[in-house]
Amino acid sequence: MNITVALFSYSVPRSCCHKVTQKCGEKVMEHQNNIFLEGCVTKMKTWISQHVAVIGAVGVGLGFVQLFGILLSFLLVKILQENDVSL
Repeated sequence: MNITVALFSYSVPRSCCHKVTQKCGEKVMEHQNNIFLEGCVTKMKTWISQHVAVIGAVGVGLGFVQLFGILLSFLLVKILQENDVSL
């Protein structure tokens, strides 16, 4: 936990508080139940590692949608060229 010492009181940024109030980051030792103890980067790494299959599937799905769109555009150009439509 990142704790800064200033005038003998411990404080953390407001972003570390579960519920943000006026003085939520002050007097941390008295209100430890309102403070996130794990950092954002650690939480994000954990979440990504737990959902890597879903993230990969969404990426592959979007890739197929893009390829399908490219294929349809080539087909449209071919049809227009066969009908002598100038672009």
